Amino acid sequence: MPDAASSAGRPSAPRGAGPAFPDRVRALLDDLDAASGAAIDAAAALVLDSVEAGGIVHVAGAGHSLAMVCETFY
Repeated sequence: MPDAASSAGRPSAPRGAGPAFPDRVRALLDDLDAASGAAIDAAAALVLDSVEAGGIVHVAGAGHSLAMVCETFY
């Protein structure tokens, strides 16, 4: 049976969300915003400009990713 180390030699993550999960997710989202927030805002502005000018946004998904496609309509 394999030990608790991942293939990269690091210990595997503990199973279950645990109480630290929400804090970790917030920290990851803060990191994402700091690293890419301006680019995400610029991309969103381009999409908005296109829609306001009568353009069409094509979305696609299969399986669970279809949930995000459905969100574009609400």
